[in-house]
Amino acid sequence: MFSIYEERIRKLTDWKNYSQATKEAHALIASDPEDARSYSLLARIYADKGDFPAAVHFSKEALRKDPEDFTGHLILVMVLFNLGEWKAFDAAAESALHLYPDTAHLYYLKAMRALQKNKGKKALGLMEIALVHETEDATYLAAYSNLLLLFGKKKKSKEYEQMALKSNEDNPYVYYTLANTAFNRGDFKQARELSRSAAAIDPDDQDYREQYLEMLKTDYALYRFLLRILQTHSFIRRKAGILFWPVFLFFFIVFNPLFWLYVIVILVPYYITSFTAGKLVSRRLGYKKAKPEISRGKAVAAAMFAALVLTGLFAAIFR
Repeated sequence: MFSIYEERIRKLTDWKNYSQATKEAHALIASDPEDARSYSLLARIYADKGDFPAAVHFSKEALRKDPEDFTGHLILVMVLFNLGEWKAFDAAAESALHLYPDTAHLYYLKAMRALQKNKGKKALGLMEIALVHETEDATYLAAYSNLLLLFGKKKKSKEYEQMALKSNEDNPYVYYTLANTAFNRGDFKQARELSRSAAAIDPDDQDYREQYLEMLKTDYALYRFLLRILQTHSFIRRKAGILFWPVFLFFFIVFNPLFWLYVIVILVPYYITSFTAGKLVSRRLGYKKAKPEISRGKAVAAAMFAALVLTGLFAAIFR
């Protein structure tokens, strides 16, 4: 009986009929309040809907009924990752892996978390474990391709990109991930094509639409040229690590005119062309881009750069 209801509810969720799916899941819980599977099924609906607090609540209810419920563990880890509740995420991931050490998605999520913490080698190792358990999963292959590129392994990254495309069954997130990788690799034509595929499959998703707008900006030659210079700058910064900033400050203080040359000749034209290309693309597609949310980290970085520029300007005027 449960499997029949489960299949119907999953279909309703796939069709994004969350209201009906939720009603039927609640009815299933009412028919047998002690069955953990019904609670984890409801948690999955809320997770797909994007109501993460409700997903956390019902996944915990599932685990209260059955501490070994697989879906309850998996949904809880996934939702805590999306909520950014990292202490709870780490604990839930370890608990789930203790019971289900062969679950590739748990290693994938831990790899993405390690990458956020700038622990690239750890992320790479975790993704390799995920691929041991799911060798042909397109999502994991795409993520591994991106990690390989971060380590400067362009050829191998491209190989895994092709493997991911071969395994992909029209999952827009795979195209979205690979578009970012191709963009960072400097293969802008491939990035545009992959991004277009993601947006075509799920045109209602804002992330896919806005990524496609960003990729279309690379149609303009001047923006593309300046972007390549900035990408080289970013690559050197990643490779040099913490050593980059002392060297940068040294050049800023000792070779101050070169700093201003970089700002005037590269940075200012880049931001102007980026803004102009964005407006042209938006007008061409008839789509108005949403205002981006500015994270605390970006705000601090922008403030530090502004302070550096003002210090340089002050030094240049009163030298």
